[in-house]
Amino acid sequence: MPVRGLRGFAVWLGVAAGAALGLRAVAVEPFRIPSESMLPTLRPGDHLFVNKLAYGARLPWGELRLPGLRTPRRGDVVVFRAQPGTGPSPFLVKRIVGLPGDRVRGSDGRLWVNGVPVEQWPTGEVWLDGGGTPLAGRRENLDGREHAVLDDPGRVAAPFEKTVPPARYFVLGDNRDHSSDSRAFGAVPFADLVGPVAFLYWAGASDVRASGAGWEIAGFARWSRIGESVE
Repeated sequence: MPVRGLRGFAVWLGVAAGAALGLRAVAVEPFRIPSESMLPTLRPGDHLFVNKLAYGARLPWGELRLPGLRTPRRGDVVVFRAQPGTGPSPFLVKRIVGLPGDRVRGSDGRLWVNGVPVEQWPTGEVWLDGGGTPLAGRRENLDGREHAVLDDPGRVAAPFEKTVPPARYFVLGDNRDHSSDSRAFGAVPFADLVGPVAFLYWAGASDVRASGAGWEIAGFARWSRIGESVE
């Protein structure tokens, strides 16, 4: 290839790399799910894109953020920066259940927001986690947004009641009895939110589910879940 052609290709490659880095910095960013705390919504091995524009992307320098497209809502599944000492990963993913000023309470396996019980009902499904613990499948309706949650019949969660401070968000894992979340480390500051989960771009680890139809074992690549949005 002529020298002029090589230079042109190098410039094009540099522009493409710069554009990709810029897109990752302010628009979307990939993350990998390392734990079972968001079962059955998200599973270990899931890879997802986060919409950094939704709440306003934080600029690479300082604490400044771009204007957001909307504010966080109850029911959003979000990626956020973990506080030091909360785990091995610098980022965590959980579901927002409480907005600033909300009074959030958990009692007898039920969630209450501002004195109103969050609607929840069993599905009849039974999921097995990585350790073989059977977990009962349930559906939950949070502000008109339905999603799946899991309950461990063999564990009684400690009751809690918190008022969410200003500019903070109360988050829980969908695997309610096996999640370290705002019950342990408190409400998450808005400044630490990266954004809501957009969709899965790869679902590569196997999973096992027990249901009324018997055992169902998914293969290495869960093709049916690739590209799906997260409820």
